[in-house]
Amino acid sequence: MLLNNFTLLYVEDDDDARDVTSTILRPKVKELFIASNGEEGLELYKQHSPDIVITDIGMPLMNGLDMCKEIKSINYFQLILVITAFNDIATLRSTIDLGIDKYILKPLYDYNKLFSTLENMAKILQLDIDMRNSKRISEIENKIKSMSDMIGNIAHQWRQPLSVISTSVSGMQINLEYGIHIEDKQIDECANRVLKNTKYLSKIIDDFSYFFEDTSTTLTLFSIKDAIEHNIDKLKESFEENNIHIIKNITDIEYFQNEEQFTKSILNIFENVKDVFTLHSEIKDRYFFIDVSKSNNEIVLIFKDNGGGIAEAILNRLFEPYFTTKHKRVGAGISLYMTNQVIVNNFNGTILAQNEIYTYNKKEYKGAKFTIKLPLN
Repeated sequence: MLLNNFTLLYVEDDDDARDVTSTILRPKVKELFIASNGEEGLELYKQHSPDIVITDIGMPLMNGLDMCKEIKSINYFQLILVITAFNDIATLRSTIDLGIDKYILKPLYDYNKLFSTLENMAKILQLDIDMRNSKRISEIENKIKSMSDMIGNIAHQWRQPLSVISTSVSGMQINLEYGIHIEDKQIDECANRVLKNTKYLSKIIDDFSYFFEDTSTTLTLFSIKDAIEHNIDKLKESFEENNIHIIKNITDIEYFQNEEQFTKSILNIFENVKDVFTLHSEIKDRYFFIDVSKSNNEIVLIFKDNGGGIAEAILNRLFEPYFTTKHKRVGAGISLYMTNQVIVNNFNGTILAQNEIYTYNKKEYKGAKFTIKLPLN
């Protein structure tokens, strides 16, 4: 029986009924907790978080319905079976309103019916466990694949700087072996090349580590608006220093996903906008538009600026690892690649980069536009 794998809380104020039923239930479940009233039952629930709750309705101190209401406020998905002598419409409606799963009338003569009902509830619990385990395995497999991709990309990006370091040092070594005089200027140039490339290697590791922390499988229900506002606060000083005006039109939508990965991914777009205006000091009016809405059961996020746009020839390469349109002093180019990885592979969404000519305050502007679509199911 699947029931043997799960714990059960049994709440009944009638001494005889409680003794008989608990004696029958105990060998059928993993662990049985017994209470004689609603208050005692609620306390045991808080202590042990049982898989299934069986309760009577009419009890002293706290009745079964009030106890169920408190339990559902702790865990709305808690499976509850009510066994009661009340069979009026009002009581039935109350159990339905509370989201109680099963209802059996007293007196309870047919224990086979009780066990059949409990076994069906155990099947629901097992199915949920199997689905969560399957999802966990899938998440682990995706994480392993992502780590494999990360190692491959690190190796690819390390080859060039390692080659520069190796060539510089080996050149100096050969000169020493053959007694060739090395000028101070040559030593200084070699040291600078080595330092520059070792810093670049370190930056690559930092960039990848930022996105592959242990939080990658933590899912929570969070506010899209709050996540975006967090990024705005994080870059507030930089935006103000560069005279970038943020124009917001954000619908507050709750999203069940990895909040940290989402926030980091969107932050990459924010930082790219900041970098565009940093490199184009000739742009006077600087705008960053943020639009968030819900359409056809998906979240649509649109980010656009008036920084002049992206060269059409490289639009389709923006999400390649370490491809960058920036000067090397600004970044290594990993950010949009990682944003794409998270949005597409982790969130099953889409991200599109394009240029757009638009009018704002009766003036025409051109800039880059990023459209992200995230499914809500």
